Amino acid sequence: MQFLTLTKKDIRNILIILGATLLLTSVYFLVSDFPLIPYNLTASENNDNHLSELTDVQPVDFETFISLREMDSTLIIDTRSKKEFQDGHIPKAINIPYEERKAYFPLLEQIDTVQRIITYCEGGSCMTSMALAEELMYIFPDVYVFLGGWNAWIEGNNPIEKGMKGHSK
Repeated sequence: MQFLTLTKKDIRNILIILGATLLLTSVYFLVSDFPLIPYNLTASENNDNHLSELTDVQPVDFETFISLREMDSTLIIDTRSKKEFQDGHIPKAINIPYEERKAYFPLLEQIDTVQRIITYCEGGSCMTSMALAEELMYIFPDVYVFLGGWNAWIEGNNPIEKGMKGHSK
């Protein structure tokens, strides 16, 4: 049985290939919006989910959302598209579409009257509200995600607003 013998040149070429692969993979994950939380992660009935173990963002159910929403200094952010927001949104919410979020950060950093933020999107498997909330944790002390989102809001026959009244730009 013969063993494969590698020369210094072979080892160097292997290391170059491994290094290039590592570099390209790292660049891909830095540039893309690769989700840190799996898209299929949702809240369970008893709110005993593992979401809070994966992030410092605080997930809230419908009842908690209602009580936080009524507190002073709470900002509600709808992360859905402008069109979805215009077609209907939770009253008093502002729209920061997830794809455009970075343009809004300088404005959000200037707000000193907000103590807590609640983000929401469609609910279910939609995780744009979670992704935005994770980024907002660096600006605001209390950041929550309404896991039921827009779907839970309209299923409860709650009031809605239409148009761009709460659109932040």
